Amino acid sequence: MLILNTILLNGQDAVFSQFYNNPLSTNPALTGVFKGSNRIGTTIRNQWYSIVPNASLVTSTIFFDHKSKILNGDYLGIGAMVADDRSGLAKIEQTQGYLSLSYSKHLYAEKYRGINQYLVFGAQFGYGISYLHYSGFLFGSQFNRNTELVDPGIDSGENLLDSKLYPDINMGLMWYFTDSENSYYLSGSISHLNRPDISLVQGIDDKMKMKYSGLLGAKFLLEKGLILSPALFFNMQGNIIQSIAGTKIRFTYSNYDDTAFEVGLWARVTNSISGFELPDIIFSSSYQINHLEFGLSYDITISNLNHLNGYKGAFELSMVYIFGGE
Repeated sequence: MLILNTILLNGQDAVFSQFYNNPLSTNPALTGVFKGSNRIGTTIRNQWYSIVPNASLVTSTIFFDHKSKILNGDYLGIGAMVADDRSGLAKIEQTQGYLSLSYSKHLYAEKYRGINQYLVFGAQFGYGISYLHYSGFLFGSQFNRNTELVDPGIDSGENLLDSKLYPDINMGLMWYFTDSENSYYLSGSISHLNRPDISLVQGIDDKMKMKYSGLLGAKFLLEKGLILSPALFFNMQGNIIQSIAGTKIRFTYSNYDDTAFEVGLWARVTNSISGFELPDIIFSSSYQINHLEFGLSYDITISNLNHLNGYKGAFELSMVYIFGGE
């Protein structure tokens, strides 16, 4: 019953601490929104490794997007993303692949003040597949009365599927404003609009819940070579609410505009049975040289779970490379 209960649970989408380095998984409208023509990136996240070293939650993504300038200062963005998430001793795995499109409509400009304002619409279309590795499961029906041991070779009699393929649709909207020194942005997205069936139990439907996301942020030039970037990232999927809020500060070497170092401090807030809580604090850093940026973040557990994991939550490694003219 516990195993089946786990399979039938409505899983939540993975949320990266470095959401800013995972634009296509954060919001489809972020496709093609960057300075340059081409962008490629990847991230890997490892969570709960201190509790179950051989069965931690490992999530990874890789993406590519390109933007092209079209009429009246508008831009067309196109991209692709693959995400993989696996967890537990049974290695329950979910892989998703998407094509991503966006259209950036130029709303307003003041050339002499460097002001530009855009409204961006984005959409993603793709497929996901869930895998169930039976080697990690043992059932009561596999109990051998003669040896008084569980025998994995005995047919379990369970109606479980090895895998499940399903279509998926995500959409998003974004507004952003830039001037010669600062920028501001606001975006929202809805994921799993078609509510695909992801059940791995034959004869039972399990509709994926839609996810509602919002992103609010800005970049302020404090002084030459020093930029502050506060942000708030909000997610709600089913009855689960999670948000990440904080800021990064960027130091640019005065003689090298393409060489910079960032540090950040973030707080994650989620709801639980006892109400809203602050489960962890996130420290982030990144180093950029030319058009290549490496990111590292670490989640420190400050909830009651720290008695189990020794304050070790999760770590993420990311890399983003931008190339080509704007």
